[in-house]
Amino acid sequence: MHAPALISSLVRPAAAGVLMLSVATCGALADVVTDWNTAMTNYVTPLSPVPLAPFVETRVYAMAHIAMFNAIDDATRKKHGTASADAAGAQAARDVLVHEFPGGTSAFDALLATGLAAIPDGPAKTQGIVVGANAAAAMLAARANDGSATPPPPYIPGTEP
Repeated sequence: MHAPALISSLVRPAAAGVLMLSVATCGALADVVTDWNTAMTNYVTPLSPVPLAPFVETRVYAMAHIAMFNAIDDATRKKHGTASADAAGAQAARDVLVHEFPGGTSAFDALLATGLAAIPDGPAKTQGIVVGANAAAAMLAARANDGSATPPPPYIPGTEP
């Protein structure tokens, strides 16, 4: 296995595991994180005939998970009143993924709508959406000039383990 593929195969599950553990300890439902992780995977997997370079895929997974963590953390620490952690996490993931994978906008919007529909309307939901949007905007701003806009060379998976 080429080094980038090896790193991708190790980093993604490890990052997801750390985030899920962190979310579980913050009191937010892990479902919001696992739902968005599944959505990312469902978007990326069909690209396999022309796969994403491992660092591209891993970068987006990391960005979405860190934005979700920050949003959920902010919401659960009551920094923003009664913000819904689930609404915050879902909005953060959606905003990062739509920015990075605009081709998946309709699927990401549908998942967001489904997730938000399960949260009662009110100030907690509204504030959670704001917290999530702010976390995503901060993540996207932090990564705006990280050099990832330069197209990577074509990624051709090898046949070696």
